[in-house]
Amino acid sequence: MSRPVALVTGARRGIGRAIGIALAKVGYDLAFTDIVEDEAKQEAIRLFTEAGAKACFFKHDVAALESHSGLIKAVISAFGRLDLFVSNAGIGAPVRGDILEITPESFDVVMDVNLRGAAFLSQEVAKALMQRSSGRPAIVFITSASTDWSRSTGPNTVFQNSACPCGRRRSRFDSHRKVFRSLRSGQG
Repeated sequence: MSRPVALVTGARRGIGRAIGIALAKVGYDLAFTDIVEDEAKQEAIRLFTEAGAKACFFKHDVAALESHSGLIKAVISAFGRLDLFVSNAGIGAPVRGDILEITPESFDVVMDVNLRGAAFLSQEVAKALMQRSSGRPAIVFITSASTDWSRSTGPNTVFQNSACPCGRRRSRFDSHRKVFRSLRSGQG
């Protein structure tokens, strides 16, 4: 039987890399993405492989919606399956500052990756997962920078650290036994 396959975005370093190592240790092979391809990519491959996984890197920009379908096809072509999607890629504001100083351009860059890109990539993944006839695939959303931001500004912040872009929690995925989770850093 082949090992389950996880696709983890933003896994070249940081939280994504740690997630990849943990998944490799519990039996997953890894497809991982990042917008940057450098020596950190090679280090991630080494660490994932040492932890027991077959690992394959895909250079990918989450904000490039037109590339999502091709990414999912490439992952399934490389591994023959997809069982878990961890939406981890994210960016902070290019220029951090007071809410009164945020520009529309800065806001759009962050939302294109952190919300729009994550939502529509998960949509493509869900389409692929719904084609499966067995198992219990899952989609997991990771947030970190927003979690830290909301903690530092108190409980009455305008932006919280997770959202359901579809507007409701239950949907047709229920009949396919798909699992959607939103995790905050430091919470299980």
